[in-house]
Amino acid sequence: MKTMIKRTARTTKHPQTIRPSEPVTVILV
Repeated sequence: MKTMIKRTARTTKHPQTIRPSEPVTVILV
């Protein structure tokens, strides 16, 4: 699970990453 959270910061290409409220959701999607 830690790896997923770390990926959110690297997924700057995704427009949903701007939402810090649901960063994990971006990975799940």
